[in-house]
Amino acid sequence: MNETKPKKMVSRNVAIALGIICIVLVALIAYFTVTGISATNSYDNLQNQNRQLQDQIGQLRTWLNGNETLLNQTQTWLDENGTLLNQTQANIISLQNQVSSLNSQISQLASNITYYNSQISNLENQIRALEAPSYPLNSMWVSPCTIDYNTNNASVGTLFNITVWANMQNSTYAWQVTLDFNASIFQEVSCGYTAGSTSIYFRGHTIIPVAPVIDNFGGSVLFGESLLGNDYIPANNASLMYVEFNITTMPTTRMPFTGLFDINATSTTGTFFLDTNGNTINSAANLYDANYTLSLAVPPTISNVSQVPDVNSVNASEPITVLANVTDNSGTGILNVTILYSPDVWVTNYTVAMTLNITTGLYEGIIPAGTWTNILSYIVQAYDNSGGFTESLIVVSIPYV
Repeated sequence: MNETKPKKMVSRNVAIALGIICIVLVALIAYFTVTGISATNSYDNLQNQNRQLQDQIGQLRTWLNGNETLLNQTQTWLDENGTLLNQTQANIISLQNQVSSLNSQISQLASNITYYNSQISNLENQIRALEAPSYPLNSMWVSPCTIDYNTNNASVGTLFNITVWANMQNSTYAWQVTLDFNASIFQEVSCGYTAGSTSIYFRGHTIIPVAPVIDNFGGSVLFGESLLGNDYIPANNASLMYVEFNITTMPTTRMPFTGLFDINATSTTGTFFLDTNGNTINSAANLYDANYTLSLAVPPTISNVSQVPDVNSVNASEPITVLANVTDNSGTGILNVTILYSPDVWVTNYTVAMTLNITTGLYEGIIPAGTWTNILSYIVQAYDNSGGFTESLIVVSIPYV
């Protein structure tokens, strides 16, 4: 009975071993099955990606085929316009250089502006030096003191400026100007301070600005300026305000228009300076107006034109002396007198100056010999200093044989 027990133990161990082997085999089979499925899935995914890539390649080929003409045209344009593109690039570089040059010029202009502002300031000082001596201290005046226009240098619509100045010995706080004018001849166009936001007189100080009161019907301008707070200006000589006028009518006869740009009229609301206590500094006796004259320009008169030798005795080989009486009618004097002559009936012409013979009172000029042959035509021309111009009738000379 003791000998049969080992056999049973062997059989049990064999069974256990076989079971383990079966489990391992099952595990291996499962592993390879899962691996095969995964590999199959990976393969399928790769196939799908490949198909997608093929589709994309096909779409790209289709696009390339469809746009081949456009690509060829683009390449052709690039080939044909290479010079244009190069020129455009050169133009861009040139423009950049021009911009740089303009920036340099702007910088130079800014420097010039600073210089010219300095020059303007110097000129203002020179004007003050020129004008102040003609007026006493604590005076106000209109500049220019004489305004003279005629129909040669002005017309309806001509614009001009006048400026009001002051030369005060005392410290000042405020000023006012009332300027009367003839509204039937002039109309006020603009009025303002001479330094822009302030007068030159009050420049550099804070002011209480006011707007000018303009009456183009009655003919007056009221304007002024006051410092702020306790500020004041010591003794000074500078401009206060400007007024721009438009000429609305000019004389049509020899009777001129004359009158005043008046800052001293008794009808005005006043022209004065105030000191820091509010007292008037200047008196009416120290207010100076400007005179104006508008006149009809009457040109010079040319008369008694003659020549030596006489028109019936001329020879082309001899010089001709032309004489003429020229009278100034403008009161400004004769500027020049000339002979305008032509050797070919005004196809061409030449000018010779004439001079005044003090003894005879006639103007004389010489047409040189040899400058004409068959026929000579000439006129005498004269200018006065107001711009008046006149000319004589044409004189014709034919040489005798």
